[in-house]
Amino acid sequence: MRNVHPLIPIGLLAVSLALAGCGSDDEGGSATGETEETGETGETEETGETETEETGETETEETGETETEETGETETEETGEPCVPDCLGLQCGDDGCGGSCGDCEAGQVCGGGECLCAPQCDGVCSDDGCGGFCGTCDPGSICTENGCTCVPDCEGKACGDDSCEGSCGECAEGLDCVESQCICVPDCADKDCGDDGCGGPCGACDESEVCTLGQCTCVPDCTDKQCGDDGCGGPCGACAPGFECDPTNICQCVPDCTDKECGDDGCGGACGDLGGACTTGMECMDGTCVVMCQPDCVNKDCGDDGCGGSCGDLAGACDTGLTCLDGNCTCVPDCLGAACGDDGCGSTCGECAGNLSCVNSQCICVPDCTDKDCGDDECGGTCGDLAGACDAGLSCVDGACTCVPDCAGKNCGDDSCGGSCGQCGPGSTCSDQGTCESEETAATCPPEGPFGTTPGTIMQDLTLKDCDGDDYALHALCTQEAALVVMFANW
Repeated sequence: MRNVHPLIPIGLLAVSLALAGCGSDDEGGSATGETEETGETGETEETGETETEETGETETEETGETETEETGETETEETGEPCVPDCLGLQCGDDGCGGSCGDCEAGQVCGGGECLCAPQCDGVCSDDGCGGFCGTCDPGSICTENGCTCVPDCEGKACGDDSCEGSCGECAEGLDCVESQCICVPDCADKDCGDDGCGGPCGACDESEVCTLGQCTCVPDCTDKQCGDDGCGGPCGACAPGFECDPTNICQCVPDCTDKECGDDGCGGACGDLGGACTTGMECMDGTCVVMCQPDCVNKDCGDDGCGGSCGDLAGACDTGLTCLDGNCTCVPDCLGAACGDDGCGSTCGECAGNLSCVNSQCICVPDCTDKDCGDDECGGTCGDLAGACDAGLSCVDGACTCVPDCAGKNCGDDSCGGSCGQCGPGSTCSDQGTCESEETAATCPPEGPFGTTPGTIMQDLTLKDCDGDDYALHALCTQEAALVVMFANW
């Protein structure tokens, strides 16, 4: 910001100009030394000089120097020596002897012997022409190079307008700006009770109420109550049939002897004039006196006695396992879900067939592998370690693995069990196939051909079945003395 020079008073300029004229050599000093003709000490209008009547000397107010009328010389009042002008370092102003050190240009004023720029201000904030600013602004604004500038005012303020269309601050959540201060504003909208948000209450509830979410809610009170109002328009409970709620909220039994001449009134009391009883020979049944019933337990050991009582020693019941039928305890067979076994009355529910056994009242097959190391266990399973089978060369016979001689198609040789399939006659020998061959034909058995189907030729070897259904080879019969072969053909 540029410096603003103070406005030099116009009066000072006038005095400087007057003093500059005092240095003239004209006698009489008409420009500055004239006085009014009053006969007394006079004073000039512009400079304030005084002149004595007798000597005609003139004295300036600032220096006290005197000037004689005749010579015009200036001399000090104390010494009377001539005044020497002093303008060293000065551009203008008094030279110390009533003269001038120079004049300033237009638009300048003399101040302290220096020509200074004379600020030009028309009362409006603007450039003063001397590098500064002058003029007036509205309260709250200052004059700057941009004109009147608003100065924010937030002294003592926590929020709100800063007077310059700005803000002095924002209030925290829940606080409102009131008169430039952040304060808590109570909020009790739609609330009957509870906190107002500022530590205060929104209201109080009655003794029978509690505050829930800003609303007064009734709390039911059924202390020592069995029935009646709970204080909130609801019930504390309902009384059972035959009871009613008394003024103390307790269910009380209501005696009921409607259409009754005897018996209980339902509340531990009695109906009728005889304390609930009937006259001699009568008894009370369902509130009515009727002729007394005679119990009948003849030939009965259980069941009803005909008068609402029971017969027998077990209050009409029977011992465990017995059922009362026509007044007698009778055993009733129980075979429900049972296929065999005891029926509970000394008999059975059925017998199991074949190899089935009765287990838990059901007929089931019990595997039997006694003295067996192979074969069927009679329940669809097998006996032995080989799933009912035997080692190679053995067959299962009656549950035992036994070697069975094999002489099918053989009439001699080993039967596979250490025995023999037969002996050959004289002149014959047993072949490897277990057949007896004549010593003459043994060399050509089995036959070697030629083969054919015409008489006199040898048939091709065929696989046939014997009477037992076992396979045998046709050529294996070449050593047999005789053989009957029956063949069928489909024509």
